[in-house]
Amino acid sequence: AGGSWCLEPKVLKAVRQSVYDNIDEYRGIVEDPAFKQYFPVIGENHLKTAPKGFPKNFEYVDYLKCKDYTCAYIVPDTFFFAPDLLDKVEDVFRQLKRFADFTNFTIDDFE
Repeated sequence: AGGSWCLEPKVLKAVRQSVYDNIDEYRGIVEDPAFKQYFPVIGENHLKTAPKGFPKNFEYVDYLKCKDYTCAYIVPDTFFFAPDLLDKVEDVFRQLKRFADFTNFTIDDFE
């Protein structure tokens, strides 16, 4: 698992704004089949409606409803016995890094 959890409200709003402003780039990450094979769901908790300050009719509003920008890969036991374990671990983290780099770009501006 990885991502950004328990963000301060102003940082969370900035990440949402980044997703909104860069929706094509964000979708290119989270909708990529290589990413989705490990991380089909973004966030653990979601708002029921569009967050304040964002249009309710935004086509990709569900991406803005995240209360946290995290993702997790449920690893089957067989994963650890695969002869190419290290290659698989590298692939999972490569996909996760793409997502983390996107959110961290905005978060780093607050530090």
